[in-house]
Order: sequence, then C-alpha cells, then structure tokens
Amino acid sequence: WAPLEYVKEDYHHGPVNGNRGGSYLTMLSEGGLSFGVVNIVGNFGTVFVDQSYWQSAIAARPSSAHRGYLLGGLVWFTIPMSLATALGLSSLALNVKMPADEAADGLAPPAAAIVLLGQGGGIMIIIMLFMAITSTGSAECIAVASLFAYDIFRKYIKPDCTGAELLKVSRLVVIGYGVVCGLFGYFLYGVGVGLGWVYNFMGTMIGSAVIPVSCCLCTRYMTKNGAIMGAWGGQILALITWISVASTRCSDGSDPDDFVASNDYPTCETGALDVNTLGNMNAQTAGS
Repeated sequence: WAPLEYVKEDYHHGPVNGNRGGSYLTMLSEGGLSFGVVNIVGNFGTVFVDQSYWQSAIAARPSSAHRGYLLGGLVWFTIPMSLATALGLSSLALNVKMPADEAADGLAPPAAAIVLLGQGGGIMIIIMLFMAITSTGSAECIAVASLFAYDIFRKYIKPDCTGAELLKVSRLVVIGYGVVCGLFGYFLYGVGVGLGWVYNFMGTMIGSAVIPVSCCLCTRYMTKNGAIMGAWGGQILALITWISVASTRCSDGSDPDDFVASNDYPTCETGALDVNTLGNMNAQTAGS
C-alpha cells in the first residue's frame, strides 16, 4: 500500500502498517489477509477433524442436519461481528489502555464492554464465555470418550465388552480428558502462549487433514494409505515451513521490515525459535 504519513492527532492507536492509509476501518489489510488465510484453513480443520461435528451430523436426521448447520453458521457469524469487529473497534475508539499481549489474549472485548456498560458489561461477557466454553468442552469430552470407548477399547482391548463396561470407560475418559486439558491449558499459560497464538496455530497443526478427509467423502479413489500419508505428510511439511519462516523473524516476533528498536530489543536479531518468533503471523500463515 501507499507509504504511511503518521499524524499523531489522527489516531488513538496506530497507524497500522499494511493497512490502507494506516486505518483500522479498511478491508485492504495485509495483516487481515494473512489472518483470513489462517482463519479459513484452521476452521476448515476444526470442522473436518473435530469428532464432535461428525457425531452431531451422524446422530441428526438428514433432513434436519443441513438446516441445522446452515442456521448454526449464520448464528456463528455474530461472533466475529459483535465481539471481534464491534467490541474490538470500540476498544480502539474508546482509547482503552491495553498492552499488546493482553489484546492478543482476547481481552479487548471484555475491556470495551466494561468501559461501555460498567461492571455489568464484564459480567455479561463472563456469562457468555462460561456458556460457550462449557458447551464446547462437554461436546469435546463426549467425542473423545466415544472415540476411545468404541474405536479403541471395544475394537482392540475388549471386543466382547458389555454396554455397562463401555459406559464406565466413557466416564473415566471424560474425567481424564478434562484433567489433561486443564493441565495443558495451565502449561500454555505458564510458557506465555496466549489464545491468539493457539488460534493461529490451528491451521498449521490440523489443516493438512482437510483434503484427505474431503476426498474420503467425495471420491472412491482415495485409499486408506493415501489419506494417512496425505494428512501426516502435510502436517510435517507445514511444521517445517512454519519453523523455517519463524527463524527469519526478529527476536521480538516482528517482521524485519516492521521492526522498531526498543530497550529490550535494540536490534533485529534473527534465528531464535521461541514463543515470539513462532507466533509471528507470517510464519503461521506460511505453515497454514
């Protein structure tokens, strides 16, 4: 885009490098394009690889499944519009003071809600998040328990198991999976990995399974070995690309062209692999 002419009085925050005119209110954004690629690849992966989606689709009547998924997609559209766009831009317009790492952790919407609506806005955000997390978490626990009970325990461990034994195994897996998720989340928090980092990493980690799964559904020419090799091979290549690009980023996580010297990072030193460089948007876009 055209070079930026920075006039401090014109911006609460910014200007934004890569955005047309440095503005937040533009669709011509290099960072937005990169996030769009990561978002599309990552969310295709979550839908095609997530067992809870398959269980919901299989359990529903065919006449109702497509309507439910279309309605769910329309309802989901309120999330990026009401939270990311509306509250995100509100936090900028209200000049909410927030460090970059807190914004990356997804704290801009609750901060804007508190400024706009007071304590009640924060309470409403907490209630909404609690309902969303418990709903998603329960679906994932049930999906993992079903996979382990039917596809591992009954098939390989005890083929002649009873229904009561399957139910017991499922309950134990739900508890174990919940504990593992909690400990893993605590580990990510401890090493400084935020919500935005994990979200952008989804495409790199699971996006390679989309094409093999799609081919399994849509063509009879996809073989078992082809699907397995495609998914695993694609993931290995994605990880290699992600790490390779991350090693060329500055140690503070920025791109060399956008580097700004600071007390902590006086020069752009490349070659490091840590949370900052691996979380670089261009590196995660390349992996996706």
